Amino acid sequence: MTWILTNDDIAQVLNVDDCLEVLEETFKDYAQDFATNRPRSHSYAPMNDDPVQWYMLKTMDAILPRYHVGGIRLTSDIVVERVVDGKMRREKPGLAPGGRWTELVFLFSADTGELLAIMHGSFLQRIRVGATSAIAAKYVARKDSKIAALIGTGGLAGSHLEALSRFFALDEVRVYSPTPEHRRNFLEDWQPKMPFRLKLVSHPRDAIAGADIVSLVTNSLSPVLDEAWAQPGMHINSVQRGELDRHTIDRAELIVIRSHDRDSHWFYGEREPEEVKFDLSDAPALRAKMQSLGGIMAGKEAGRTSAEQVTLFGGSGLGSAGLAIQLIACAARAFEKCRAKGLGYELPTELFTQDMHT
Repeated sequence: MTWILTNDDIAQVLNVDDCLEVLEETFKDYAQDFATNRPRSHSYAPMNDDPVQWYMLKTMDAILPRYHVGGIRLTSDIVVERVVDGKMRREKPGLAPGGRWTELVFLFSADTGELLAIMHGSFLQRIRVGATSAIAAKYVARKDSKIAALIGTGGLAGSHLEALSRFFALDEVRVYSPTPEHRRNFLEDWQPKMPFRLKLVSHPRDAIAGADIVSLVTNSLSPVLDEAWAQPGMHINSVQRGELDRHTIDRAELIVIRSHDRDSHWFYGEREPEEVKFDLSDAPALRAKMQSLGGIMAGKEAGRTSAEQVTLFGGSGLGSAGLAIQLIACAARAFEKCRAKGLGYELPTELFTQDMHT
């Protein structure tokens, strides 16, 4: 049988500890040439001029022999780029019927080639992003880190806190987002789940001053940091290049990336998507400072070499975008646990296999 698994099914069984376990294994496998990853590919078509709107089709795939699976992650999105409160933002309005989005993971057996599951991808994406950032902090941030800052309170924010709590005995996390109501709602949702204090602040400077670990989890295509805020010894996690100012990037003495491979962007016409304009992945001065997360974990690259270094774990547009190995590893664990609990919908595998070979 082939299983259809929704976000609700996956959220019942997959937790941050599952993701931390499989991601550590998978990044080490990848660094030691025991996993295959095709970098993320983005295809765009312009749909509107004011505000700028794109249709974007994004895919990436991986094979993980450890789990006997291969998989593809696919998203079909409408992307809107516009200025909000003086800052360029990248938004994905849910324009499918019912105000919904299309993000799917197809999981295959590496032993038979059959389709094991079609899975919603959003919960997997949220939890694996936070878990990966926490793993980067585990291997690169100072071990005695006590104060953290969280800039952004959207869908990726909570998993960052939860995963960091597994590796650091934090005393306080200062939380900022530009909308006070969002900050308050985030505090109500997440404070009961956290072993440390969450402190709401009204300016990002107040969050970052004196912080040991800074997590940027925004969709802003304008910098959310001031150039003077990065302090000696600080570790910064960032999910995408647009939220970072160039001074902070240059200030970092070590830039940790997911992979030395590059994602690709395909479009027609003279207009470029904003995330393409900002991409610094191939800047020679920055490439010289880049080390891969798996390489550091496997002891093949040096990582942090002094307590005073400013370190940065970069997202898309700064070294490497998210990897398919991350999504497929978490999907494999979710599939295993959903099967054990009998969650999901079953369809005959024959619908997805053929008696004719091309």
